[in-house]
Amino acid sequence: MAIEEDSSQTCGELARQFNTSSEMVRLHLHRLGKTYRLIKWVPYTLLEVRKQQRVAACLSLLSRHRSAFIFNRVLNSDENWFL
Repeated sequence: MAIEEDSSQTCGELARQFNTSSEMVRLHLHRLGKTYRLIKWVPYTLLEVRKQQRVAACLSLLSRHRSAFIFNRVLNSDENWFL
């Protein structure tokens, strides 16, 4: 697969390589479970270790919220969170 040979290729580069549209490339990569992160295509699924880390972080934030009202100081902008 072209992505596995060079995961830093963009949709535009792959579209030119396969003589199709960028949107078609995005659609097929999504169906294959790939997402574009950190300037390369990576599997979309989370490893079990990462899931456990996220749960631990969320539990920590929730316990802080109950004791210190930390979420009163959170500013949400789009999908980015700032403390």
